[in-house]
Amino acid sequence: MPSHFHWIVEVNKKYGPVSDIMRDIKKYSAWDIMEYLTKRNSKIYF
Repeated sequence: MPSHFHWIVEVNKKYGPVSDIMRDIKKYSAWDIMEYLTKRNSKIYF
């Protein structure tokens, strides 16, 4: 699975629970990927 990976993380509690941090990472990653694909004029499938 080329779009699959695992992370081992240690979280500083002042930044919130792991679920919040992972949500934010996914959100910002998705924005970056969408921007990259848009600039390349790639077809985006949902």
